[in-house]
Amino acid sequence: MPSDPSDLAELYAILNLPDNASLADLEKTYFRLKAEKIQEGRRDEIPPLKSAYHQLKLHLQAEISASLIPETDSPIPISEEPSEDLHQRAIKQYQADLFH
Repeated sequence: MPSDPSDLAELYAILNLPDNASLADLEKTYFRLKAEKIQEGRRDEIPPLKSAYHQLKLHLQAEISASLIPETDSPIPISEEPSEDLHQRAIKQYQADLFH
């Protein structure tokens, strides 16, 4: 996945997209350009479009994922021991599934 801004700019340019294009814009534009190339009989021009599309898609998905992860200095607390009730219910369910 490209991290160099000049590489990203080149990928956006291949697809004639602004550098602030959304994932939806990327998909719409890629499939439109691909269809145009096929209709015009210029299939040899599709591989660079496809490569740019896939690299930008990974980049944008990574940005989206990063924006969903909360920034915090404290770790999420994890219970040391599951409650006995929960543990017993899990065992009973497992046994029921195993023997039925």
